[in-house]
Amino acid sequence: MGAGLKHRWRVDQNYLLGITAGQWRRLLRENHYAVDAAGIETAFLYPTQGLYMASIGDLPGDFAIAICRAYNEWVQDFCSAAPGRLLPAGMLVGLHDPVLATEEARRLAAEGFRAVFVRPNPIAGRNLDDAAYEPLWAACAEGGMAVAVHEGFGSHLPSAGADRFLGFFSCHTAAHPIEQMLAVLSLIGGGVLERHPTLRVAFLEAGCGWVPYWLWRMDEHWEATRGVAGEPRLPLKPSDYFRRQAWVSCDPEEPDLGRVIDLIGAGRVVFGSDYPHPDHVWPRSVEAIRAIPLSDEARRKILWDNPRALYGLD
Repeated sequence: MGAGLKHRWRVDQNYLLGITAGQWRRLLRENHYAVDAAGIETAFLYPTQGLYMASIGDLPGDFAIAICRAYNEWVQDFCSAAPGRLLPAGMLVGLHDPVLATEEARRLAAEGFRAVFVRPNPIAGRNLDDAAYEPLWAACAEGGMAVAVHEGFGSHLPSAGADRFLGFFSCHTAAHPIEQMLAVLSLIGGGVLERHPTLRVAFLEAGCGWVPYWLWRMDEHWEATRGVAGEPRLPLKPSDYFRRQAWVSCDPEEPDLGRVIDLIGAGRVVFGSDYPHPDHVWPRSVEAIRAIPLSDEARRKILWDNPRALYGLD
């Protein structure tokens, strides 16, 4: 994308969001206030609009990755005003051209990004375990960048529930957890974590209550299909890969968080505030996670140790 077109795209996006240059400065101040109000020392920033900008199935690959790069340059600049406090997660939802996506991942690693985010949805008929993405996962692992999987209902991509429901209630209820389940199935059952043992992955904004059941079901099928032609050849149980390389974000209101921790371990859960979405009242969402009856060790892991391990900040 040329400089002129990139500038026009940025202006258009700001216009669509109703945001001026002065409002961006106000947004930065608001983010500072938000993390201060909640007592957060470091926050990784994930977008809302960014989940959709390049999430169109038939978008040309070069245009899709140009959109991602424009966002990545902007969020890097935005976070540079608060180094060490606000940290960017690079956008890689435009996986239409795996070669270009890999090049952008390498560029982000060289720029010091600690994470990128992708969508769980198929793009051009490819799941996340497609062979075309092998160089991408290798680049993320070699660059020390975590890969965060983040669904967002309403894209122009195949999405669980959208093929049979019309309303927000049904589609949004189904999309987030089911798409994350399918992403876990792809990355573990498809052998990605086996082939890339240093790759760190996270499954965000779908709660964590689904994880124990899904790992149990995958383990059961692993046991039943071992040695069967055409089935995954995994030396470890699916749950072992998850406990070795994966994290899941929790919601503060989840009623069974303690049970989930008992089943998958306190070291596998992180907290996502979802600020500034209305799902959780800020900063009470942080207060809520602190108030859950957990051991001091579990709470420290969820709020400090685990995100540092996920993002390679140790």
